[in-house]
Amino acid sequence: MSDPQSLVLLGLGAALALTIAYLAFHTILLCSGADPNAEVIARRLTTGHLEQELVTRWLQRSRWSRNVGGITGFLAGLLLLISENPIGMAVTGGIAGIAVGSLLAESHLLSTDERSADQRRVVDLRPRRPSDYWQPKRQLLLILVGLAAASVATAEIIGDDTIEVSSRWSTAAAATVAAAMIFQWRIANRRRPALPESLRSADDLIRHLAITRGVADPALMCSLVFLAKATHPGHATVSALLWLAALRVFWTNRRLGLDWLMDQPADGDAQVVTEAHS
Repeated sequence: MSDPQSLVLLGLGAALALTIAYLAFHTILLCSGADPNAEVIARRLTTGHLEQELVTRWLQRSRWSRNVGGITGFLAGLLLLISENPIGMAVTGGIAGIAVGSLLAESHLLSTDERSADQRRVVDLRPRRPSDYWQPKRQLLLILVGLAAASVATAEIIGDDTIEVSSRWSTAAAATVAAAMIFQWRIANRRRPALPESLRSADDLIRHLAITRGVADPALMCSLVFLAKATHPGHATVSALLWLAALRVFWTNRRLGLDWLMDQPADGDAQVVTEAHS
């Protein structure tokens, strides 16, 4: 054991084992649904116990679903050993998994178990549109990426009798944007019982965060990655720029991009809420 080479190998093995244990611990923690920060963030966004409980439940459900989707997609991509670039496929799978998890988190109505059957029959009939909750610049970018992906897919299919891999990726990018916009419409228009003003405001906040940070951002980064893979064969520079743009969206949207609120004052400060909506 006094051999320097053996000591180096032992040190590397120990470091690798610790890294694996650290990653395994955090993976289990992410998938467990434990999210102590959700309640703290909810207190920064809303006032009142019921409003905070409503926002906390949404944050926990959405972030857990994103975590599970991202980890599942990453591992699935990593296991595709037939790929020439398994690491690239793992990152692609992870980002796609986050997008899928984000959509699945919004695939059911908010729980109404606490309300009686008579109360559930009283519905708020005020008209709502996705544009009521959009962040305009973010939505415009999502639409432009979808149109670009559709254009690339169409050009690939028309220009070649066979459907190439690049056309599949661009079609997947356009389909991602289309699915996101369908879910945005569904979130904006899903049923809402007649609620007091405070709970109605909390519900509107959830719809806004779901449509922007929960759906638009993951769909944007996923479609950018798909479009990057579609353009890679003949336009490496464009593909690299699209990858960088996707990774930037991923970084700003990690954990819904709301952890910065941990350092803000509590009790639904108006400036904090305004910034969270942007």
